[in-house]
Amino acid sequence: MKNWFIFLSCAILVFAGTTAVASDSLQALLFPVNIQLNGEAKQPDDSHPVVNINGETYVPLRYLSEQMGATVGWKEDTKTISIDYVTDEGLPLTNTWNHSIRAGNLKAVPNEDKTKTRVTGQFQNMSSELGIGLILNFYSNKGEKMGTASYNATMKSGEINTVQMEGEGDLSNYAVVTMDVWYKHAPSYAIPPGELNVKDEHMPDIALGDIGAFRYSGRDGVYTQVLGHLSNQLPRPGNYKLTLQFMDGNGVLLGTTTLPQRHWSNAPGGIGGFEAVGPGDFSKYASVKLQVTPLPDTDLPIGMKELNEQITVTKETSFYAKPDDGLPVLGKISPQSIHIFGKWNDWYYFESWAGSSWMKLQ
Repeated sequence: MKNWFIFLSCAILVFAGTTAVASDSLQALLFPVNIQLNGEAKQPDDSHPVVNINGETYVPLRYLSEQMGATVGWKEDTKTISIDYVTDEGLPLTNTWNHSIRAGNLKAVPNEDKTKTRVTGQFQNMSSELGIGLILNFYSNKGEKMGTASYNATMKSGEINTVQMEGEGDLSNYAVVTMDVWYKHAPSYAIPPGELNVKDEHMPDIALGDIGAFRYSGRDGVYTQVLGHLSNQLPRPGNYKLTLQFMDGNGVLLGTTTLPQRHWSNAPGGIGGFEAVGPGDFSKYASVKLQVTPLPDTDLPIGMKELNEQITVTKETSFYAKPDDGLPVLGKISPQSIHIFGKWNDWYYFESWAGSSWMKLQ
């Protein structure tokens, strides 16, 4: 991947008729122009003004770079702008099972109070034109899941898109990213689970199986992505920490990974997929051991009524990580029967592919 670095030796320009740089000043005039990139018009809006200073035309760097298919990052400590674009090496990040969508040149910049992170990157669709949904999963160097950012769009075949998305919290110090992909209006094909025989003898109601471990390159080293199926037959939802230990043929520990903390579902016969990430390369493991640790149940709202029943969703409904429709939407449920574990006001608590989820039904 090729990088251009531009080191700023002056203060940031602020255009308001005149522009101040340190103790000096420059006269900046708004300079409306027409911009074409490879013959295609790219007209800046009022939030990206083109100006003229001493006879030189200045175009906003981020706007122009992103219109040319690059991503732009900013490092506050070194006052460095980085611009990354696609080279012949292509975009390195793909989904483990679906290599038709590629991603790369990711930049994660938190807002001032670090409650949200703007994620920019480039994505390329190598299949036919489809409505595509993407989820980027961000992990720390300890394999702890930091958060996600999602994007939905229609991508033309072969086209490279520079996109922006938003994630909750500060994701800027991530170590490795994985990507989930799904197609809108496409049939869903479930992979039949095999034998789920990885259990903790002290908590046999939770069983794992079909475990695959895949080597991933991170920012600061090598990591292993772990995928598999999980079945939970506990009598009620509960918060548990699930740790997987991977050993070689001699029983020597190669590495560990922890499944994200969540309220595991007790839907009868319910089996779901999971993803976890751990530091190091233990993709060639010989055996795996599961340890289940109960955790305090602190995520559920006070006053929630526990339920264990089916309800019917009659129309497409958005669901969230918490009972708050001001949060980013985790996904949408099509009309179907859903197993519910709790109710709080007009909100219903259930387990989705994203984990513990809430939907509001009037």
